[in-house]
Amino acid sequence: GAGFDTILHINFYSGIMTITQGPNETYYVVGNFDRYNGQPVQPIVRLHNEYYGLEEQEPAPTLGELMVYPNPAGNHASFEWELPLLENEAYLRLTDLNGVIIKQITFTEKQGQWLWDTRKVKNGTYIFEIVSNGKQLANGKLVIQK
Repeated sequence: GAGFDTILHINFYSGIMTITQGPNETYYVVGNFDRYNGQPVQPIVRLHNEYYGLEEQEPAPTLGELMVYPNPAGNHASFEWELPLLENEAYLRLTDLNGVIIKQITFTEKQGQWLWDTRKVKNGTYIFEIVSNGKQLANGKLVIQK
């Protein structure tokens, strides 16, 4: 619906943190927001029924897309990527929630697919990311559940 939206960032909390009632039947919404009505915006402040900081921003260029399926995965997980801005090589890194690297592959293709055999991996949540030249191009979470 209309109103405040958020995008979940793995290492950064987004969203409504609290709603507090103010004087004269007003409410204060406190949190980290990066969208309003689905459009990227600068930080939003609402004071006495007026919104401040709703100037629309240009959407950031797409650095890359990474699809992982199925998620949750059983014995295998398929990673498919499309990285239009890839200039050199990149790596796909999988870590556990403690940051321990479980698997890392290197590739140079702007578009590709990799099948991960998870039969020897413990059930749990894993973080994946694609990095090139020190810049994160895509990331997400994968749940292994056998």
